[in-house]
Amino acid sequence: MNTIKRITLAATVALGLLVGVAGVSVAPASAAGTIRCYDVAFANNTKNVFGQTTHGVTNEVRWCSNGSAITSNTRYPTYNVNYLWKFNGFSNVTVGGNGASYMTYIVRGNFQECAAYCFNSATNTVTLTVYANGTYRVS
Repeated sequence: MNTIKRITLAATVALGLLVGVAGVSVAPASAAGTIRCYDVAFANNTKNVFGQTTHGVTNEVRWCSNGSAITSNTRYPTYNVNYLWKFNGFSNVTVGGNGASYMTYIVRGNFQECAAYCFNSATNTVTLTVYANGTYRVS
């Protein structure tokens, strides 16, 4: 069973950002106006019949914008596996980005279940589109 859930970013404060309730920080004003920075993360995990996560991916995007265009972005794909699953790498795609009004970042993790030998391949994907106005869409 796969589920895509928004996760709380505890690391944000450790990186020195002044993050509010909505996950927004305000950077110093530039000549073009105020730059706002945002972060959002979603995880797509697969659980077994006992409710334990067997494997999954997290798509985290941090971006700043002037309200009409993305001025900077950083992407953090991560994965998790339990002892019977093997991570076989990411196949990621980025569309848009700096200078555009949006950025779509697709994180796809490739996994195999392994015991004495590997079998049962699986893929978990999180597609996250972020916009210059600070909103986002996930699928």
